[in-house]
Amino acid sequence: GVFARTRIKMGDIAIECVIPSELLTKNTNAMRSYRFAWRSENPDEYYEDDFIAMGNGGLMNGIGGDGFVSRGGGNIPIKANIKWRIDKKKRLFTAIAIKYIDIDEELLMDYSDPEWLPDPIT
Repeated sequence: GVFARTRIKMGDIAIECVIPSELLTKNTNAMRSYRFAWRSENPDEYYEDDFIAMGNGGLMNGIGGDGFVSRGGGNIPIKANIKWRIDKKKRLFTAIAIKYIDIDEELLMDYSDPEWLPDPIT
């Protein structure tokens, strides 16, 4: 996991990751659990590949749709505290704080957010 070393205010950048120029094709299982969707913005020329966020982005833990995180053999209720934004021109994947994050608090994304889930392999 990734933990805050300083206090992070809502709306501030928590982490910024470079997106490599090499994308992963949809029809492979390579690093499937660490991938984010890279979709075209033009519906007439739809494509989707996936990417792996460089730096600490790939180490970020998250919650699922049930709102629980597994800890110590049990589940605890918790909410995501970051939301990802992508800048395709600059090739940056940025985590923005969606609530106040205290020192030593784990940065958590919502894995059930359909915006970043890779499509099923066909």
